[in-house]
Amino acid sequence: MPSGNTHDAVTFVLAAPVLGVALLAAGDLWLAGLVALGFLFGGLMFGPDLDTASKQYSRWRFLKFL
Repeated sequence: MPSGNTHDAVTFVLAAPVLGVALLAAGDLWLAGLVALGFLFGGLMFGPDLDTASKQYSRWRFLKFL
């Protein structure tokens, strides 16, 4: 499992290909953008170290309860 920093970097690098594939699949830029934003949110919100005081755990402050 990658570290938090590696996980974040991979998430950002893969966001553009996810946008491209979603655009090809849906044919709608608005929907593809929502898919890419959902991918970024999921990748940054949920990381490999949620059971410790990790970057993901401290990043969201008032949304930690999620």
